[in-house]
Amino acid sequence: MPRLLWLMLCLALTAEFIAYTDTSGVTVYYTFKRYTWKKKQKQKERQIRGLKEDCERTSECTAATGLESINCARRCMNAHCYEELYSHDLLEEGEIDVRYNSFKGCIVERVFRKT
Repeated sequence: MPRLLWLMLCLALTAEFIAYTDTSGVTVYYTFKRYTWKKKQKQKERQIRGLKEDCERTSECTAATGLESINCARRCMNAHCYEELYSHDLLEEGEIDVRYNSFKGCIVERVFRKT
């Protein structure tokens, strides 16, 4: 098995692949660690929403605007999950956040399952 194919297979088992074609016509693969997040988890969704709202009310995050506000709230919600999923490639204006469900899954795993 060619080395590149083997590497891609290994990455596929541990990370989410997002492929897109850039302006020069080159296909780019974007990977990030994937955490499980199931829709229709009302209690966990409420807990995460509450955590997010609490963070958005902090003086640091209320002073921020736009994308800075979103990043501030997510850092506040869980610094480890933020660093793991966003620090190497920050959100950009207008970007669809494909990592947010993994971010919520990370929070559930790290914060709510500790008890």
